Amino acid sequence: MRQLVFILLIVMGVMADLYWVSPTGEATWANAKSATALSGAACCARATMNTGLLAGDTAYLRGGTYTLSLAAEQDAIDPDSSGTDLDNRITILNYNDEDVIFETGRFAINLNCDATRNGTTKKRQYIKVSGSAGHLITFNQFDKTLWILKTSNNEIAYCKFYDRIPSNPTGLTPQGCYIYIGAHHNWIHYNEFVQWGSCQPYGTDEGGPFQMGINDACDSGTSHNLVENNYMAYGGHHVAWLGGSYNVYRNNYFQNAPWCSSGTFATRILVQNGWADGYTGDNIDGIHNLNEGNSVAYGGPKNKNEVGGNIIMVMGSHNIWRYNVCARSYCSTFWVHCYNDYGEVARYNHVYNNTVWHGGYGYYQDYYDPRHTAPTGNWARSFHHPVNIEDDTTVSKNTFKNNLFYDNNVAGDYSLIISGGAKADSSFTVEGTDYYTVDAAPITRQNLVNNWTDHMGNPKFVDISAAAVPAIDPTTLWNFNLQASSDAIDNGTYLATADGAGDNSKTLVLNTEEKDPYPASALFYDVGGIASEWPTANVNNDWIAIGTVTDTIQIGSINYATNTITLQTAKTWANGASVWLYKKSDGVVVLNGLPDMGAFEFNSEDAPKKRVWKMTLTR
Repeated sequence: MRQLVFILLIVMGVMADLYWVSPTGEATWANAKSATALSGAACCARATMNTGLLAGDTAYLRGGTYTLSLAAEQDAIDPDSSGTDLDNRITILNYNDEDVIFETGRFAINLNCDATRNGTTKKRQYIKVSGSAGHLITFNQFDKTLWILKTSNNEIAYCKFYDRIPSNPTGLTPQGCYIYIGAHHNWIHYNEFVQWGSCQPYGTDEGGPFQMGINDACDSGTSHNLVENNYMAYGGHHVAWLGGSYNVYRNNYFQNAPWCSSGTFATRILVQNGWADGYTGDNIDGIHNLNEGNSVAYGGPKNKNEVGGNIIMVMGSHNIWRYNVCARSYCSTFWVHCYNDYGEVARYNHVYNNTVWHGGYGYYQDYYDPRHTAPTGNWARSFHHPVNIEDDTTVSKNTFKNNLFYDNNVAGDYSLIISGGAKADSSFTVEGTDYYTVDAAPITRQNLVNNWTDHMGNPKFVDISAAAVPAIDPTTLWNFNLQASSDAIDNGTYLATADGAGDNSKTLVLNTEEKDPYPASALFYDVGGIASEWPTANVNNDWIAIGTVTDTIQIGSINYATNTITLQTAKTWANGASVWLYKKSDGVVVLNGLPDMGAFEFNSEDAPKKRVWKMTLTR
């Protein structure tokens, strides 16, 4: 395929400059240029590549191990220059599916545009680094893995960043990967971010494999990044921090299984934080992100004197969590929460059509039962439920709709009160400001609508019989599609309704709900230019159905401030017409007749063939 592309370039009269790099390279940059493959000493060295690359150049990495020095602050991929646009990028590839390994340096991929060399600030945008399916470019034992700072339009694909477990966690760089402060329109896909940090038993926890945005200060301009189809696992403090704003996090696999890491990791998995309403303009972090189609499993206990192990911590505002599958958390699957000392709020998040299975069964969680002796004072009984919402003024107006909860730990006397003073076997718990006291008052600050809760019985998944404990490279297969006899089929409800009729109109205004006064247009997503920046990424504005489930149309744009959706073509609808999601951002249809509950819409022909929960990178 690469030879065909090369021939086409010659025919077109546009000759790309090809350079060759090897672990034993000795050539100058000029002598490493060749239209045919070079190898060994005839190639240049890694450091020569970094200083020599210019816009339009392609560098091929020959297979083998490139050994660097952390003490000498050597970086593996650290280009001095920048591309100018997608057609004139700097491109770094492994050659002919050869296995490329970089070991023991400072930065694995350094796209930090605060950095300087010889007094000149590096720009470093429009840079592509990619291995190939089954032959990832591997970076092992680096002090920092992927850093993208104050730059844009970079593509990182088919790379593996792993293994940084220091004996002194307090001296560790907080995150392995950092994408922050003005990092926008970057595409991160088909990578592995694995094993970063440490979680000492009843001691210090540090580090995480992946972070977007900043967790303890306002970020600026980290937005419109696309993070998809990655495998992320095993972090000391968390696996992935999904901050920034207007980013798309979709179709990734996350896990933190404690039995796979000898107790080194095993804690929370995903965190999405955000800042108080007083922050305006670009200085807002953790808002309007789309979290879609992800598989998340095995949040383990914290192994220290603090509650941890939640699968997803929702601490931001105006974010969408939809069509995700969450399985086998030790603690809560969704913990809607904020740390007031950071000035955060968790409001107006829209959590719909997710599947949550077998949560809250970690053996440490047995200590919620007062008949047991707790090892610490911090294991609260509330954390054994699949959804835990800290219901107060900073955590309010969050919508949970059409979600499917099954086989979660909501048993016996410890089911918590959710509404009207009536006790029920429900998937929802609500707490007050005291983390260890159940708030018995009815829910007034959250919007909980039409969810399949555990007491409703078996929703009849196609196949969840596979072994519960995966290997460190998980290949466990579960199928959370619905059987034809499931009562969850056609049991979902609409997401919004039209505020006023439309007569051959492109302008759709939506009603708001009493318990969710934020504009209902926030239930849907406008990708905001990601598609134009990455035309091959198959990222699209949502499609919706208006009035009837067959009357479908793609969204052109959304004005969240005015609660207005502009349609691609004109439609006609009645006042109060129901509005459903028809296609999500990857073009997958999620409406087949009336909407179903959970993450997978039933299709009698397709359902038996759909299998989820298996990544196809190196496994």
